[in-house]
Amino acid sequence: MDPDIDLIDTEIMGAMKLPGCPVCTLLVSIEDRYLRSLLREGICDAYVRARLRRGRGLCHRHAWALQELEAREFGDGMSNAILEEDILLSLLEEDLEQSEGRPSRRRWLRRRAKEEAGLPAGALRPGEPCAVCAHLESFTHIYCKRTADRVNGSYRDAYVSSDGLCLPHFIRTLDLMPGASERAAVIAMQRRKIEGLVGELREYIRKHDYRFRNEPKGPEQDAWIRAVRLLVGNREAHG
Repeated sequence: MDPDIDLIDTEIMGAMKLPGCPVCTLLVSIEDRYLRSLLREGICDAYVRARLRRGRGLCHRHAWALQELEAREFGDGMSNAILEEDILLSLLEEDLEQSEGRPSRRRWLRRRAKEEAGLPAGALRPGEPCAVCAHLESFTHIYCKRTADRVNGSYRDAYVSSDGLCLPHFIRTLDLMPGASERAAVIAMQRRKIEGLVGELREYIRKHDYRFRNEPKGPEQDAWIRAVRLLVGNREAHG
């Protein structure tokens, strides 16, 4: 193996051989591994549980993904139940105070002394972002930065042969590129991919005309799906 190529390079160039945006492809795997680690080790990890309490749990997408993963893989919800109980108790029992030498719990639901109506929103808001989203964001930066550094070098052939980055990750990668000439080169590569896809979309549309509908179907038949993938990212991906 080339000593200049590490595991990140291997992952990215491997993902470039698969359909869709390579960064999206890798993030799907990262997300799955992190959710599984929450189910296995998260319930026993004091740091993880404290972080989930501060974040008021996970975001909408990842809270349901965790529930669905445990139900699908284990036919149960024990790990979810343990984590959710901990988070809900943190809402009911916000702070531990000392009162007359004995500990008492102050509940945010009773914090209305200075408010005539409504709950104190500040006590309800998450103290930090969804742990899964934050994890994905860190890897998004790693993958886009490495692609920005090498797409005009060791990644070039793999990128030319790939479906290319989706628009969100392409923009992110451009922002991380060191100079105008490097950006111009990768924009030219992406432009050729878009032009090719536009040609396939036109062919797909043309073959819906009654005059040409009996012509043999070609690779343009899934161009409309690939166009969505290029614009917003792989369907399974987030971030």
